[in-house]
Amino acid sequence: MANRVGSVVFRVFQTFAKVLFGIIYRKRGQAVARIDDPIIMHSAVDLARKIRSGELKSVDVVAAFVRRIKHANPSLNFMVDERFEECLREARIIDERIASGEYSKEEMVEKWPFLGVPYTIKASIAKKGFTLSGGLVLRENFIATEDAEVVTRMQEAGAILLGSTNVSELCLWWESVNPVHGRTRNSYDSNRGVGGSSGGEGCIQAMGGSAMGIGSDIGGSIRIPAHFNGIFGHKPSNGIGPNTGHFPYPRHPETEPFLVLGPMSRFATDLLPMFKIMVRDRVDELRLNEKVDVSKLKYFYMEDDGGSVGVSPVDPEIRSALRRVVDYLKERYGIEAKKLDIKGLGESMMLWTAHMTAPGGPKISDEISGFKGKRKDLPWEIVKTICGARQHTLPVLIVGLLEKMSMKYGDKRHRHFMEVSANIRKEIEEHLGSDGVFIYPTLPIAAPYHGEPMFKPFDISYTALFNWLGYPATHCTLGLNSEGLPIGVQVAATEMQDRLTLAVAVELEKAFGGWVPPSV
Repeated sequence: MANRVGSVVFRVFQTFAKVLFGIIYRKRGQAVARIDDPIIMHSAVDLARKIRSGELKSVDVVAAFVRRIKHANPSLNFMVDERFEECLREARIIDERIASGEYSKEEMVEKWPFLGVPYTIKASIAKKGFTLSGGLVLRENFIATEDAEVVTRMQEAGAILLGSTNVSELCLWWESVNPVHGRTRNSYDSNRGVGGSSGGEGCIQAMGGSAMGIGSDIGGSIRIPAHFNGIFGHKPSNGIGPNTGHFPYPRHPETEPFLVLGPMSRFATDLLPMFKIMVRDRVDELRLNEKVDVSKLKYFYMEDDGGSVGVSPVDPEIRSALRRVVDYLKERYGIEAKKLDIKGLGESMMLWTAHMTAPGGPKISDEISGFKGKRKDLPWEIVKTICGARQHTLPVLIVGLLEKMSMKYGDKRHRHFMEVSANIRKEIEEHLGSDGVFIYPTLPIAAPYHGEPMFKPFDISYTALFNWLGYPATHCTLGLNSEGLPIGVQVAATEMQDRLTLAVAVELEKAFGGWVPPSV
């Protein structure tokens, strides 16, 4: 009875929100201008090959992406820091090295797989000399003094860093807006959000401002922007790869493995080569050099979480896209994907919260206070924000307030949800084993209007599921819906089976066409 009442209340709430945002955004927003430079239409892997062969010069490739950024950033606002002049100098040096003939193509592939290819990073990842504010006003002048390990590894692979991209405040929300750098807009419809917290990175990839990018994911922060922006993004198995040099950073050893850094790109074929660089000391452990025969895998799926109060129903077009994947597997390989009915997935948000609840440790109110003395009064900060103060965004304050009222480590609720999660994990692993993948909606909706996620905060339970499980999950874009917005699904596997989801992403890109460029 309580669930039925809650469901009715939530539907009324959502209907109100739909009417409200329909009034606010009566006209469709602008799409970014069409890409007119053929260089930008290549994958990062193709660009690297063409640069090595001399077919393209790195300086021309970098210049093409810089022009695209300069054209689109004033309206979309995805950039935080840039190093365009340094990039062009680095590109000229690389072109001279290639022209000298000192290294063969084979040697260059081995030493520098992405030689001369430009990329970007989420602004929560440190680059010496770049802002590392996390969107917090009190850190707006904080400058990183050294590079994050993944930045060092990409540089050693020959890639050229263009700049960093916008995030949500403290990387705590699935809209990329903060008081320091403002709001990022969607390149398919400027009235829509780009997701978060790697939303700026999702945006710059989608509109063709970068050949490849690096985001981070603790609850969906790679896959949500990948979904809303029509690209591919991989959330690695928990604890895989270095996450040093990231702000904010989990401040307890029990939650630290939940923060993972992963590749984002318009092209699924770029994800594995990038990932191998990012986790280079664990490539063999992850068996990333082994070829995956997707026709030999076991496939499972669910079209929704089984229904839960507070979570949007899966949009019919997303449900249809998932079914097209299932149909494709049958038609192409004769594979009957098995539909599962796993109970409890609708509680994924609470299960994620339970796993992120550590004994002791700092709170959000500590983070936004800079760990300096007295914690901020969150209710008062909410009032000030509603009245127009620009010190914080409303979502981070509300999340902080909910955190204070949430379960405590080891209490009855915490123990209950940990037990539920253990049972779900056992059931999923009995199905998937080490050679199965699970196809699931990335989110139940396409890109929402700006501000709309406040009315559907628990929709991210779809991505949070694989964070608390610790599983790898790759978002696969499947084209545009009837409103011209990207939609797709995520493909997950059990821990350490990243190569399976990455291989399926490449298969689905071939089958459904992958990224669709935004254009007016």
